[in-house]
Amino acid sequence: HEVELRQIISRGQLTTLYHPIVHMGSLQAMGYEALTRGPSGSAYESPEALFSCARLSKLGRELDRQCKLTAIASARQKPAGTRLFLTTLPSTLDDPE
Repeated sequence: HEVELRQIISRGQLTTLYHPIVHMGSLQAMGYEALTRGPSGSAYESPEALFSCARLSKLGRELDRQCKLTAIASARQKPAGTRLFLTTLPSTLDDPE
């Protein structure tokens, strides 16, 4: 599983979905939470499987970095000023990349 996950990360085969974060008073989207999925149709399409494999393979830092890079790159298609919310591992907050 580690080899397959390394390939997914290195080939950039992650997809980001955007879940709106809505202000309850106005019902307007305040921004979007980035949600990562693995390759469609694979065992890693499920975030639970993807992140569990990363944890077991000690690839959490690499996966987390690629998730952020993918989310930021694809968020450029959103209108200017759109807020992007990223979930990250505490262990990657010091990642200079």
